[in-house]
Amino acid sequence: MLKIVLIVLCFLSNEAQAGNFLLLPLPVTSHCLQLAGIARELIKRGHEVSAYIPESFKKSHCFDDTAVKIISFQDSEQYIHFKKYFDKGMIREIFQGKTITVSYKIIANLVAMGNEMCVNALADTKKLESLKSLMIDISIIDVTQPCLTYVAKYLNTSTVLEGSYIPPGVTGPPQTHTDPFRFTTFTDVMNFPQRVLNTLVTVAFAGPITTMIVRYNSIDKTRLKDLHSRILDADPYTMARQSVLFLENSMDFVDYPKASYPNYIRVGGLTTRPAKPLSPELNNFFNKAKNGVIVVSFGSMLTKAPEHFFKRIVKIFQQFDQSIVMSYHINSEHGNVKTMSWLPQNDVLAHKNTILFVSHCGKNGFNEGLYHAVPIVCTPFHTDQVAHATKVKNLEIGTVLDLTNSDDDTVIKILKWALNEKVLQKNIERLSAIFHDAPFNPQEKAANALEHVLKFGGDHLRPASTDFNTISNNLIDVWFIIFTCLVLWMYVSYRFIKCCCSCVCRRRKSSKKQKNE
Repeated sequence: MLKIVLIVLCFLSNEAQAGNFLLLPLPVTSHCLQLAGIARELIKRGHEVSAYIPESFKKSHCFDDTAVKIISFQDSEQYIHFKKYFDKGMIREIFQGKTITVSYKIIANLVAMGNEMCVNALADTKKLESLKSLMIDISIIDVTQPCLTYVAKYLNTSTVLEGSYIPPGVTGPPQTHTDPFRFTTFTDVMNFPQRVLNTLVTVAFAGPITTMIVRYNSIDKTRLKDLHSRILDADPYTMARQSVLFLENSMDFVDYPKASYPNYIRVGGLTTRPAKPLSPELNNFFNKAKNGVIVVSFGSMLTKAPEHFFKRIVKIFQQFDQSIVMSYHINSEHGNVKTMSWLPQNDVLAHKNTILFVSHCGKNGFNEGLYHAVPIVCTPFHTDQVAHATKVKNLEIGTVLDLTNSDDDTVIKILKWALNEKVLQKNIERLSAIFHDAPFNPQEKAANALEHVLKFGGDHLRPASTDFNTISNNLIDVWFIIFTCLVLWMYVSYRFIKCCCSCVCRRRKSSKKQKNE
């Protein structure tokens, strides 16, 4: 009887500690999968997890094999227009090699698309009321969509920001001497000119980009008349900065160590996990590959690459002895090349016959290749992919390939070099071992932090500098006073010395005059 009572008490204790979490993702598969990784761990621990997403995003593979409760809101015509341009128009420009232009347009389009999505999410008051009935404790929001903090404010929940890149203003003090700007090819070891350039680039570009991504970008409030003014009068930038936690999908040993605040947690590898069994067809394909398999994936954004690009890639890989499995929007076979509309990337990278990973080097692909110790050939197209490619080359766990501007012979030469260079495998196995040696996996680390703030709140983790403006946070006002005092001291010293010299000169002149007389 006593045992039964103890079991019931333990059960009730666990129930009392269970929380309700709401996911508010950017409706892009790669971003959403990071939140899904956290959700699996939270659900495993007995928490309730819901996701509030656009209707058009329900068909994605983001929340496959999870117990996440999906609540969707209607898409507006404007949102669908933005999404079509993002899915198709961007791809055309990407394969024209316009890296910088495309990076800016992608960010600008994401902001516009995100703002429209926020309006749609807030306009559906019935869905908001159904969310309210769930008694949500914490809202986990993609860092690129700060306007979704309005939803969190409406539900009166704590906010957690998650993303592959958390702007440095909320993660820790400025460290431009060792923390390279995300869109550069610098590492944490920079010479003096590079440090100067990195600081200038960070100030010149990171400010506007952070403003575009994180700061309030006006949404159409005319469609949100049903919302109380106290919700819309708030500033999303301020609400985002006041989040109880910042979870960044990064790792110290590859994304460079840096000083940080206690409410900033690095949880790199959120999409990594032990492999699930492959489908019989795919498993048979891998097992029959006597010379190994090359996995080719350019991310969910590029699955609908132009046909000429697809034909070129197939033609190149048909010249290899290895089997090739490639992510593309149709299922087909071309000799040794197999294409799949949905490729379980993490699972195929884990197969013993996988010997090389050709990737655009998005954050998730980079982490999964590292987790499963598969050398990477990076083909960066835009935004932070260039920085990830730099890390791959610097760490000697792969190489970089300019796929849009290189001829076929160069592509083949680089791929064959990567296949035969044993040091790449050795280095990535070492880093993979470091990854696996952590006391908690990324999902557990994120869940631990979330459970901590669920239990105690986040005020004790939040530095006072979060409330400072840019000038105070960077000590610009302090250095200005010091510089002003220094200039004044130099000026007074100069005037004093000049006065003394004048006095001495006058005395000498007067003494000479007296002698002459």
